[in-house]
Amino acid sequence: MNVEASQLITTSKLNACTNMIWKSMIYLWKLWTPCPSPPQLSQKNLGKFFCVHAGIGPGVKTLEDITKINRIGEPPDKGPFCDLLWADPVEEVTSEGLTETELQDWFKINFKPNGTRGCSYVYGYNAVNQFLLRNKMVCLVRSHEVQKYGYLEQRFRKDRDLPLVITVFSAPNYCDKYENFGAFMKITDSEYRFQMLTWADHPYYLPHFIDVFTFTLPFIAENMAKFYLHLLDTLLLSSAFDNDPEDKAAFEEFKKKMKAKSQALAKTMLFMRTLRMNNEATVQPFASKYEKNRSMFEKALREDQNNELRPLSSSDRSALYRNKSTPTIRQITQTRRPVVPQRQATFHVKKKGV
Repeated sequence: MNVEASQLITTSKLNACTNMIWKSMIYLWKLWTPCPSPPQLSQKNLGKFFCVHAGIGPGVKTLEDITKINRIGEPPDKGPFCDLLWADPVEEVTSEGLTETELQDWFKINFKPNGTRGCSYVYGYNAVNQFLLRNKMVCLVRSHEVQKYGYLEQRFRKDRDLPLVITVFSAPNYCDKYENFGAFMKITDSEYRFQMLTWADHPYYLPHFIDVFTFTLPFIAENMAKFYLHLLDTLLLSSAFDNDPEDKAAFEEFKKKMKAKSQALAKTMLFMRTLRMNNEATVQPFASKYEKNRSMFEKALREDQNNELRPLSSSDRSALYRNKSTPTIRQITQTRRPVVPQRQATFHVKKKGV
C-alpha cells in the first residue's frame, strides 16, 4: 500500500531500493517501481464490513467518493486518496480521565490533524459512526498500524456487539524488532475470527548481501600465504648442501630468490589479513544488532516514531502539525509477553440488529 509509493521506497527508512538492487539487479528495480500504482484503496465485497488500508477523511463520505478517485499516479499529501492510505482512528486511551462534559465532546470528534503521520487526519467516533450509517455498514476494518497482539478492536466506549473499527496487522515481529504477533481476520455469516501468528527467524545473511566465497577469500588466502611462508623458512634454514661448495653456491642463489618470494608472500598475507579484519569488523555489529533488535514492542514503538511520518515536500513541511508522541505509547505496559504458539480468537456476532 502506502509503503510501496516511490517517496517511501527510496528513503533510508525502508530501504526497499537497496534490498532489490543487492538481491536482484538495478533494471529489475526500475521495472518494479511503477508497479504499486494504482493501489487497491478499499474493498466492499465483504458485505457490511468496510475494508480499507488506513481510514477515512473529510472527503470520503460515501463509497462513490472512493470510486471517483484517480488512482493512476503517486499518492498525494492531502485529499481523499491520502486519507485512505494514512488516516488513523482516535485512540480510546485519550478518553480516560475525562469529565462527563469532556467525554461528550470526545464523542463528537470528527477529524483532527494527524501529527504522528505528518499528513491526513485522525478520525473520531462521530466521523466513523456517521460514515457507517450513511453507507449501511457496521464496521471499518483497516491495517496500517502495528499491533502488539496482531489486532485491535475499538468500540469507542460504546456497548455494541461489533467494534466500530478493527485494526488487523499481519506482519509478526515487524522490522525484526517489535516482537508483535501478526494476525489475519476471517469473517463468516455468524462470526468473525482472528488467527494470531508468531514469527520465525529468517536465514542469516552477510552485510550488503555479499556471497560467502567473496567474504571468506581473504581468510583462505591469508592462511595459504602463511603456510608457504613457513615452507620457505624451512627451506632457507636447510643445511643439506653445506659440505659441497658448488651446491652451496647454488643454494645461496636459491635462497636469494626464495627471500624475494617470501617478501612478496608476506605483503600478500598482510593485505589479506587487513581485508579479513575489515570483513569481521563489518559482521560483528550486525551480529550484535540482531540480538539487540529482538527488543520489546514498546521500545520499538518509541524508536520508530519518526518513521511513521510521511515524506513531504519542503514547502508543506513547515505547515505540518508534528507531534511525535502518541497516547498508545503511554498506554502500553512494560511487561514482556513471551512468544507462544499460534492461537485463534473467535467472536460470535448476533445476527439480530446487525
